[in-house]
Amino acid sequence: MLKVKEGQYPLTNSPFYGILRPSKSVGSTVSRAVLFVFLCFRHITMNHKEEGFGMAEGNAVERIVLTPEGKEKLERELNELKTVRRVEIAKEIENARSFGDLTENAEYDEAKNAQGRMESRIRELEDMLRNAEVVEQSKQKDGKVGMGSVVTVFDMEYGEVDTYTIVGATEADMKALKVSTESPIGKALMGASVGDTVDVPTPGGIIQLRIDKIN
Repeated sequence: MLKVKEGQYPLTNSPFYGILRPSKSVGSTVSRAVLFVFLCFRHITMNHKEEGFGMAEGNAVERIVLTPEGKEKLERELNELKTVRRVEIAKEIENARSFGDLTENAEYDEAKNAQGRMESRIRELEDMLRNAEVVEQSKQKDGKVGMGSVVTVFDMEYGEVDTYTIVGATEADMKALKVSTESPIGKALMGASVGDTVDVPTPGGIIQLRIDKIN
């Protein structure tokens, strides 16, 4: 796995990671904090516009790129929420009602809050699946890294071998070495072939990875 040298910071999918890093200057740290908040707000606003939230047109829909495994995982979660959790929370609400006055009923409030969170997640999953674009490795160009590819690379600086799986943003898990096409590593690997050496930008400099195998 890519190591973090002194002065470097971990790779994440966030385009803002690394702004809030340690600094000897208090003023510099405060400036970074203000910039971080501004960029986060701008990022969220832009995402909402892309998804058509609050827009007059209401036609812009963000496509969610998923592997078949990622789509199946989301479908399992959605089914679990609809068939199991809905029933469980309904029983919790009914049980809380039996305690009497709802104005000071903490159990009822918590159950209703849990219901709200669950229904919000259900809508989110339904939207993601409705707008999902499932990409299978077999559809990628021969010999090229694409969505779903399992890529074995050699870290030219540390002399280590790692195997990354290219996935959609919703499936990314750096601990499992699943990197999204939007991450620095994913972007660098996409479209590359066996034998290629790609440059991965990091806050501390460029890391080079040689592609040894693509599955």
